[in-house]
Order: sequence, then C-alpha cells, then structure tokens
Amino acid sequence: MQLTTVMHPYLTEVLRAISLALELDQPTALLHGRRVAAVSSILAERALPEERSEVFCAGLLHDVGAVGMTERLFANPLLAHHPIDRDIDGHAWRSAAILAAAAGAHPTFRPAPCLVLDHHEWWNGRGYPSGKFGSEISLGAQLIRIADSLALAMHEAGKDRKLTLNRLGKRAGKEFYEDIFFLLSEILDNDLYEQLEDIGRVEELCDREIGDLPSSGRPQNCELDPAVEVLVQMLEAKHNYTAGHSKRVALHSRRVASSLNLSSDEIRFSYLAGLLHDVGKIAAPRSVLNKPGPLSKDEWRLMLKHPLFTEAILKELGVPDELLTVVRHVHERWDGTGYPDGISGEEIPLASRIVAVCDTFEGITSHRPYRQRATLPEALEELRRAGGSQFDPAIVEAAAAVVLDQLFLD
Repeated sequence: MQLTTVMHPYLTEVLRAISLALELDQPTALLHGRRVAAVSSILAERALPEERSEVFCAGLLHDVGAVGMTERLFANPLLAHHPIDRDIDGHAWRSAAILAAAAGAHPTFRPAPCLVLDHHEWWNGRGYPSGKFGSEISLGAQLIRIADSLALAMHEAGKDRKLTLNRLGKRAGKEFYEDIFFLLSEILDNDLYEQLEDIGRVEELCDREIGDLPSSGRPQNCELDPAVEVLVQMLEAKHNYTAGHSKRVALHSRRVASSLNLSSDEIRFSYLAGLLHDVGKIAAPRSVLNKPGPLSKDEWRLMLKHPLFTEAILKELGVPDELLTVVRHVHERWDGTGYPDGISGEEIPLASRIVAVCDTFEGITSHRPYRQRATLPEALEELRRAGGSQFDPAIVEAAAAVVLDQLFLD
C-alpha cells in the first residue's frame, strides 16, 4: 500500500509496518483486512461519523492476533463459534491484547481493542468470545462484523454481487442487526463492489482513509515504542514456544552492553535489537517455526531471509538506519559463515555480536518441546566452544561474567 507520510507521519509508519508484517504472514489476509477496513469506514461515515477513523483502524487490524491461522479462518468463514478450535475461538482476545499495546502509539488506536474484541459477536448472542447479544455489542464492532462477513462472502462468491448480498441477507437479524444489513445493501452498488474486487482500488480506498486520519507525533517518554510492542506480540502469537523470548534476549543484551561501558545509544540499540531481531520470522509458517526436527532445504532458505524481512518491517516504522544495520546482522558469525551477508569479525556491529550471544544463551536455557533446557554450566560451556567461530570470544566472556554476577546477586 502506498501511504501518504506528509501529514500524519507516525500513524502512517505504524500502519505500514504492521500491514507489511501481516502481508508477510499471509498476503490474502492483508487484502481481507483492507477490504474490511474500507467497508467499515464507509459504513461508519453514515452510521457513526464521529468514530470513523477508529473504526477504520480497528477494521484494518482486526485479525492481527490470527497470524499463522488465516487458512483455517478462511476454511470456515461462516461459523459463529468454534468450540473445537481453541486457536480460532481465542484469536479475538489475542488481537485485542496486541492492539492494546498500540494504544499509546496514537489516540486513534485507543478504542481498537474493544472494537476488535467484539467483532465476532453476533446479534443473536451466538458469537464469540463473550456471547454478547443485541445492543450489548457496540455499533462500531457491528460495522466491522458485517464488513468482515462481506469480505469473506466475496472470497467465496467472487464477482457475483447479488449472490454475495443474498448470502448476507440470510444472516441479517442473526449475525448482525437488520438495519446494518440494509445500510450495506444501500451503499454496496456495482461500482463499489467492483472496487472491492480490485486490489489496486482497495489500496486507493485505504490510502484515502489514511489521509483523513488525525495527526499525532511519535510518542515521547516511552521506554518501548508501542508499535514495536505490537510487532513482538504478533510474532509471539504465531510462535507458541517463544513467548517472552525476545524480551529476555533484550534484557540480557542490555546487561551485557552496560557491563562493557558502552554509550547510552549503543546500550539502547542492543536492547531494541534483542527485542526485534526475529520479527521477520512472521513470514515463516508455524509448521516451520515450531518444527521439532531439522529443516528442509526450502525451509532453511526461507529462514535465512528473515533478517531481511525484519529490516523491511522496521524500515516502514522509521527506525534509525544504525538500528536497521544492527538488526540485519544479528545472525552473522564471527568466522564469516553467517547470514545474510557473510561478514566477519569486527565488520559485524558490536550490538549485533552482543545480541547473537544473548539470543543463543536464552534459547538453550529455555524449554522447548523437542529438547530439555541446558543447565547454566552447560550453556556457558556451549557458548565458549562457539567463541572464535560463531561468536566474538570477548563478548562470550562478557556475557558469562554478567550471567554469573546476576546469579550471585539473585
């Protein structure tokens, strides 16, 4: 999506970064989100004009907690409640929780968690996650619900506008309030339907809506940018076994950088790079991320690209070039056999070398379903064996000293 960055720089950057992450996860999901956002906004212009911007943003990101399960959602588009599939049944909660982290990024995001949480509630009380009924469901959430259903119906019916409306009409008074269906029928003429069928036109609709969003600068006095928190939570929602991994790597990296008496910027870059180094893995399927055995050649080729995906997502967010460089090179090796660029030794940024050691340490000391966690002596021995080949040996010793100091203090 080509977004205007002149009037609303920070909000635009946030939307572009999160949208790119969604597109890498599943391109179909991004088109779906754009359709839902465009239709939700057009409906809100008529039914809820004072909350149009909020409804648009919530519509665009309504399935942000469904990363990694888009195909399953699309396979059962008309089910109200998924009592067997807990992942699907819980994705509204996950989406709301993730967007709650973005509430500080821009005032327009603040209502998004509540709107997204309720967008699968049905007018007759048979929806999820809370089984709300009738007017218990906010009007904004109802608009996103019917826009979501329209987008899913179009996915099935294609260019047949009458068939799409006929399918939706059968659920009026059940899934959504009849008056909202009548409003949709009124605005969904042939021209709008054709626009929604064309990805380029859908992008234009979303561009126009983003151009109308209220301006706000980048949040100040935040240790962690709210948009960064969203990206980390998106990855953790997809990769079941790494919940908290990025934050632990970030904390380890900050301690090691501080022990080396680095500048405040270098310490902060080490922390942020630890937090963000794996965001690009959102492009990898869950089956690859959670695979207990060795990866195939094709799977490994995809994983080798994830630093580049991370860099692309963070570039949309407008992070400094110096931090982009650090994140890009976290998976390089001291001996030059790493990726993506195969640089070696002190060519690798110092913060990248710090995060590389802390990433491995955190990984081998955490539980995984395919192996037991290493003890502290085992972990330090493994790091030292890799010093001079995978890692900068000086950083290994600095990390070991920090770990032992922390253990003594604890």
